[in-house]
Amino acid sequence: MKLEVNCAYVNHLGAFAREIIAIENGQVSYRDFLLSDGQPMSSFRKCSRATFRNWAARLCTASEVAMFRRDDTPHDDQLLLSILQQR
Repeated sequence: MKLEVNCAYVNHLGAFAREIIAIENGQVSYRDFLLSDGQPMSSFRKCSRATFRNWAARLCTASEVAMFRRDDTPHDDQLLLSILQQR
């Protein structure tokens, strides 16, 4: 499967999507989204091309991508902020 920037892919379980932000020096930078409701799970993660290819089962459909809530604060970021605020 060819990996492309600004494209999103679904994992084998069909629960998550990853949208590629950049591909540099063999590393893929991406954001995670829940497919069920488009909730962002991370603002930025990285892995190797090979790891991403093994994870990805297919391209997201246009309707799946349309559900991504890109302007929402990612779940992982919300958790980190709440931990920091408690200190």
